[in-house]
Amino acid sequence: MYNSITIQIVLASFLWTCFSTNAIAQRHHETSQNAKKKPFVGKDRVQALRIAFFVEELELTAEESQEFWPIAHAAQQKFRHHGDLIRAKEDSLQKYRLDTLYFNEQNCMQRLNELDELHHQGIDLKSDFIKDALEVIGYERASKLPIIERNFRKSILNKKIGDNNIPPPPPKHY
Repeated sequence: MYNSITIQIVLASFLWTCFSTNAIAQRHHETSQNAKKKPFVGKDRVQALRIAFFVEELELTAEESQEFWPIAHAAQQKFRHHGDLIRAKEDSLQKYRLDTLYFNEQNCMQRLNELDELHHQGIDLKSDFIKDALEVIGYERASKLPIIERNFRKSILNKKIGDNNIPPPPPKHY
């Protein structure tokens, strides 16, 4: 009888230890995951970061900023609208391609040409922005605008996904 009670106590203790350890480990894992997930900033915060980044990189004076930012904001609105047009055209092309009833080479080429024309218009929009900015900040700093924009996007992306969350490069195939 003494042995069966001892066995039951040892077994109960063992089971309790196993389950409590598992529960504690899960709780720790959940809290560490929640600690890693930081909410990303909203559009207003990104816009404020953009302004600070550009002012620093372009070394804008107060007078230059007053002239430059209305031009930049108008260009951003145009870029956003143009990007919406491109995405809508790509989506319609995808839907059209999936609808095999009307899918033929001539119609597909027409839609691809329309998409190509939209991409060329986007290049013209960027060029117009740089030309407008050139009048305010000069050619040397205006020529830096595409690189500054790319660096800003890269920094925001790094902040959003974090350096630790970047996946490793794919394996090389020899």
